Amino acid sequence: MKSLLIILSLLFFVSCSSNDDTTESPPIGTEVVFASKWEQEIPAFLPQGMVYDKANRPYFYLAAKGGGLLIFSDQKDDKPTQVANVPIGDLKGLHAMHIFQKGNYLYLALGDFFDGKNGAKSGLAIVNISDPKNPVVEDTWESDDFLAGSAIVIVEGNYAYLGAMEYGFFIFDISDPKSIIETSDYTPNKNYPVENPDSAQIPNARGMSVVGNKLYLCYDAGGIRIIDISNKELPNEIGKFHNFESIENTPKAYNNIIINGNLAYCAVDYCGVEIWDISDINTAKLIGWWNPWECQSLNNLWWNSPGHANQMVYDAENELLFVNTGRSDLSVLDVSSPTDPILKNSFGAFDDQQATWGMTMKDNDIYLLYIKAAVPLYSNWSGIKKIIWSFE
Repeated sequence: MKSLLIILSLLFFVSCSSNDDTTESPPIGTEVVFASKWEQEIPAFLPQGMVYDKANRPYFYLAAKGGGLLIFSDQKDDKPTQVANVPIGDLKGLHAMHIFQKGNYLYLALGDFFDGKNGAKSGLAIVNISDPKNPVVEDTWESDDFLAGSAIVIVEGNYAYLGAMEYGFFIFDISDPKSIIETSDYTPNKNYPVENPDSAQIPNARGMSVVGNKLYLCYDAGGIRIIDISNKELPNEIGKFHNFESIENTPKAYNNIIINGNLAYCAVDYCGVEIWDISDINTAKLIGWWNPWECQSLNNLWWNSPGHANQMVYDAENELLFVNTGRSDLSVLDVSSPTDPILKNSFGAFDDQQATWGMTMKDNDIYLLYIKAAVPLYSNWSGIKKIIWSFE
């Protein structure tokens, strides 16, 4: 299924004292709670991805689809102020679909994948944000052909990896920000887990994570592919896995992945979150599955699902996984026991006609990205909500 193509604090302490009046350190609570800070409507555009400035400057950067790159000044508990914009006219006319920051550079995945197959070229832009109020486009690249746009870009070392939907992914040498050099491209085998997939079963390169010389690719309906990228000019698939129990009715989409040691946390659209043991990439094992919407049930038809898992943030210190979940907005999972992920709390109401597409975090601040959409997660509001999470 071409999933979602149309398609978040204060710490509280409890004081304790012993009978001999010896003061002890107060224990931290275990219940996750939220406090809302502000809502910023962006009615003209659909927020796709966001990063908070990695140098801790008070700015955040938003890939706003047809709005290009929007840069905001963080006003703490007050609504943010937009301070700059790089319009799509400066991005070869391509929509900004995802964003990644390394140092003083932003990397934008370009090309509207909502348009469907052949709807847009795939592209990449590098933007200098040494002065966030005056961003400078250093270089742009676009594919020769219409490849259904781009879904993600990540950067490791001197290389950028661009997820180009059905086409697979590109690797670029970006050692010189002013000169993007296409190094290679790779399209994984599409005949897994279904031989000769039909139009609704064709995989698309969506989320990805790079660890060392391995690229873990969310290939949408095609499961997770593990790619050896030690040779940037000749990437090669060396492993794959898929939860076959979840495809009894229709293919499910692996949207994003986080690697934590020998564990892989996978956002699987309306199948929630899967946790895999990848100690041996040849025999990856599904060890935990948070499946709150019973995606394998005949009552869940994708378009009517109460939730769709997409972007994630992992809090290693507290062993919490924050997941934006579409019509269910935000879910927080305790993954301290990987075999038994537990929902700690949720933010947002299922029936409020608002749905999230993405999220990011800065310390205990959560930024939720909402989009207007019709299918599969009906939503009538587009913008950003900032909330703060804490233990109680």
